[in-house]
Amino acid sequence: MIRLTLRQIMTDPTAPAAAKAQAARTLAEMVGQLGRNAKPPSDGKPVGSLTRAEIMAELASIEG
Repeated sequence: MIRLTLRQIMTDPTAPAAAKAQAARTLAEMVGQLGRNAKPPSDGKPVGSLTRAEIMAELASIEG
């Protein structure tokens, strides 16, 4: 329910930019992509060198 609420804030066209940014940051922290509980990168490759399949896999891991 919390994730759904955060996603709704992030996609709400009337929400202030600061609220959207905070919702995105909170969601990233919750899924372990940011902050002290962040998971290390899977292989340390620079984002620019990832294939489409690798990017999609990373996005899937964020969405949980």
